[in-house]
Amino acid sequence: IADKIRRNTPAVVNMSLSGGQFDPMDAATNNLSAYGIVPVVAAGNNSGADACFSSPAAATTALTIGATNSTDSRAAFSNIGTCVD
Repeated sequence: IADKIRRNTPAVVNMSLSGGQFDPMDAATNNLSAYGIVPVVAAGNNSGADACFSSPAAATTALTIGATNSTDSRAAFSNIGTCVD
């Protein structure tokens, strides 16, 4: 983060993580945005569960991405819901 700020360059963090909703993880993810870093996170792989109950997918500033299959439809294992962008 310090290097990104010093250089004033664009930055993205890819977080392919999934777990139960955990406020400290969501806060850390949101803090990345405060430093100008775009957090791109997995929606989760709980077969249609609501991504809003999974971290870091529930972080309000994250770009939360669901999975698709070979026909570009939602993969059966992907989480869903209003937190998925």
